[in-house]
Parts: sequence; structure tokens; C-alpha cells
Amino acid sequence: MTLDEFLIQTQVDVRTLAGDPAAIDAKQATEAAFTDIVMRHMAEIGMTFDTQLLNVERRIANAVLRLSG
Repeated sequence: MTLDEFLIQTQVDVRTLAGDPAAIDAKQATEAAFTDIVMRHMAEIGMTFDTQLLNVERRIANAVLRLSG
């Protein structure tokens, strides 16, 4: 599988997992779906194990820190 094919397949998978794009939390659902797909891929190739979905968003002074993993 080429990188282009991988990216296209990932986009299709994210859209499928995220569900309705008109939903109120569509952005969060899309990010969670992408994170889940990437973590599963990393586990399959041995880069990580025992994956758990975690999203953190914090405001620090006037900046917003967002972390998904």
C-alpha cells in the first residue's frame, strides 16, 4: 500500500467511524476516530501496545493546549 492509498483509506475510515458530520460533536468524533485508527495502526506494526483513547484540552494563559492519544 502506498502512502497516498493509506491516507485515502484513513480518510474513508474516519468518515465512517465519525458518523454524521452535522452532529454537534462532529469535530470531536472525527478527532477520536482518527486517533483510534492511528493508534490501532501503530499497535499493528509494533510501535505501541495497550492503546487507550484520551483527549485533553486545557487553556494556558491565552493559548489552548489540545492533546489526543
